[in-house]
Amino acid sequence: CTQVLDNSSLVAYFSFDNGSLSNAAGLPNFYPHATGQTTIPGHLNQALLFNGTTSSYFQISNVSVVGTVNQPFSISLWIKSAALTGTIIHVSLTSLGLDGWCLPFIGFDASSRISDQLWNGTMAVAAIGPIPSANTWIHVVQTFSTTNGLKLYINGYFYSTTSSTVTQFIASSSSMYMTIGSPRSAAAPGCTITSVLPLNVSYSGSVDELKIYARELTALDVCTLYEYY
Repeated sequence: CTQVLDNSSLVAYFSFDNGSLSNAAGLPNFYPHATGQTTIPGHLNQALLFNGTTSSYFQISNVSVVGTVNQPFSISLWIKSAALTGTIIHVSLTSLGLDGWCLPFIGFDASSRISDQLWNGTMAVAAIGPIPSANTWIHVVQTFSTTNGLKLYINGYFYSTTSSTVTQFIASSSSMYMTIGSPRSAAAPGCTITSVLPLNVSYSGSVDELKIYARELTALDVCTLYEYY
């Protein structure tokens, strides 16, 4: 890896250091707020710990990068899971996480495998990852482009893509809410039933160094994030 990373397309960076909810990338304003969280030692400085209930989460709004059809994007974060269940990142049209357009993007499937997914216009398509060790920091990156489809990277390495190349991401065409730690609603009605990730299970564990990019990160980029950031 190289220590140099192109951050020109970085639209959000939440370090959570000292419990801060500020976007270190600057604009735009994502109006961050959190409830039911605890600040704890993280992978790098401090992280947020969520308790596995719908009232424990971090949420941002006005996230257009995951609301734009076929927009390339990447989401990078470190997780330390107390239990290998639940939704880690949920994207929705409303703050309550339900109705309209809503989908878990990153979380654990029914077999405790860390996975990511998106909506192709017909169904949720997923890249299935490994069963990680609990209570261990893991680096997870979700990427998408119409050229390379949906990908999942674990600890700096490409791990999985979908069984068939996903050539489109049919987003809502609106700015979205992104919720970390919970789908917000106990049932998340209105969300796709084709999801391999749970629609009603919150995440018990920690999250650190959340970054959102308006481009597909390369394998070299992901390696750099894992090794140096």
